This record gives sequence, structure tokens and C-alpha cells, in this order.
Amino acid sequence: MRSVQVAVEDGRVLHRVDMAAAVAEADAVINLPKLKTHNLTGLTLSVKNLFGVVPGTLKLAYHGKMQETELFCQGMLDILSCASPVLNIMDAIVGMEGNGPSGGDPRQINALIMGADALAVDVVAAALVGLEPLHVGTTAAAVRRGLTTGRLEAVSYT
Repeated sequence: MRSVQVAVEDGRVLHRVDMAAAVAEADAVINLPKLKTHNLTGLTLSVKNLFGVVPGTLKLAYHGKMQETELFCQGMLDILSCASPVLNIMDAIVGMEGNGPSGGDPRQINALIMGADALAVDVVAAALVGLEPLHVGTTAAAVRRGLTTGRLEAVSYT
């Protein structure tokens, strides 16, 4: 898979992201996350799913650089800023709870959550499964950056 380095404007942890060239060169990015638990962020949602734009084994180097939860979450926000999805479609039909991201048990949720704002989709997804959105590491980090309030009441939806 061909990759390119993309500059991260105002990156907190990452100043360049190795990204699949197809993503970097696309006219639009549509993000298709699956709702599941994650040991660093609490849940894997729209923001965390974008770590998938980093090709294969390069993810290991990123994990090595961002071992602490706060660094990891800020790094995910840096990736969000340069991947810039125009639409996020969260598959929450059957989610996963427990020892995530690779273990755990299926949980029937029966929902699809869609929106242009990845952070708003993440707030709704956390609330849907009964988790305070600010307990999701990437959402809490986004609040500290001033990117979202992290409050369900602040999300407008139709």
C-alpha cells in the first residue's frame, strides 16, 4: 500500500501523519467505524477509527510514540484533523463490550449513527450505550482542545 506523509496543522502530538495515499488523495473521506470497547480510549468510535488511515505496521511506531492515554487520544485528534471525513457512519447494530479492541462480547444495540461531525457522532454513540461521553478518551481530549462540549444536549440532530 502506497503511503504519503500529510502535514498536521496545529498538531499537538503529530506534526506529520503517514497516511494511505488513497485516503490523502481522495475527494472525500467517509469514515465507517464499528462501536466497540477499547483499552486506551474507552470506546472505539469515529475518531479512533481514523487510526486506520495509517498503513499496516506503521501503526506500531505510532503506538510506541503514544503509549500514554492522553498522548494517544491527542494523536487521534491530530489524525482526525488531516483525514477530515465528510461523513461518519457508525455501525452500532451489534457492538462489542468487554476486553477491547480485539476481545470482548457482542452486544445487540440495533443502531446506525451518522453525521458529518465525527465528535458529535462519538458523543451520541457513547450516550447510546450508557457511557458518559466525557469518559471516552478522545472526546475528553477534544473538549480540552475546545473542539466539542462533549455534551449530548449540544448535538443537533434530525
